[in-house]
Formats: sequence, C-alpha cells, structure tokens
Amino acid sequence: MQHPESIDVADRLLHSPPRHSRRDGAGNGSHGESDLAERYRAAQTELEQLRQVLSSRAPIEQAKGILMAQRRCTAGEAFEILRELSQDTNVKLRDVARGLIEEVVSTPRRCGPADSNSSQPDDRLPSAAS
Repeated sequence: MQHPESIDVADRLLHSPPRHSRRDGAGNGSHGESDLAERYRAAQTELEQLRQVLSSRAPIEQAKGILMAQRRCTAGEAFEILRELSQDTNVKLRDVARGLIEEVVSTPRRCGPADSNSSQPDDRLPSAAS
C-alpha cells in the first residue's frame, strides 16, 4: 500500500523546478535531462527514507503498548522510556522497540486468569532497564 504522503513528496520533487535551474534558458538539452535524473534519484532516496520511517512506526507503537500495560503509564510516558533507553544505550529507537517486542514474544505465557486486584506491573514482562 502506498501512502499519499510519499506519493505527494515524489510528485513535488519530480515536478518542481530544480533549485539550481538557470533562468536564462540555457538549461535545455542534456543539462535538463541531468536535472531530471538528479531529481528522480532524490525522490527515490526520499521515498526509501519514508518507507523506513513507516516500517519503524508499528514496532514503536507496539513497544509503547507493552510498556503502557506493564507499567500502567501513558503513551507519552512509554515513549519517553523508550527514548531514554535508546539514548542511554546508543541504540536506535526502532531497534530498542523491536528488542522489547522480541523479548515479550519469547517469554512463555502464564496460564490462568490475571489477578485483577494487583496494581503491580506483570513481572513476566521485561523492564525498560533490561
């Protein structure tokens, strides 16, 4: 599925005049083709960057959800936990999020009903410090 934002960015890059275009009309011929190729490469690069951002978003949101359930905190607080851990460990935020998800997925499930009276976080889930 293509996202409208990425299509719009590529469209603007391909149809806007180059920043360094000459106004005296001397930009025709191979120079104009070179500009088009340059803008196309720039659009492809930006499109790839947008795809990376979009693919990182889902794991970050999942990790926030895990932390919100574990620590009974808000989405903003969960993001702050992820951000701080990312900065403290010098690991990209998306990789911190993916690591948290992998750890939770690999943790064996406990059978039986959850204790609804407990206000303590579930100790099966990893803490942000791990």
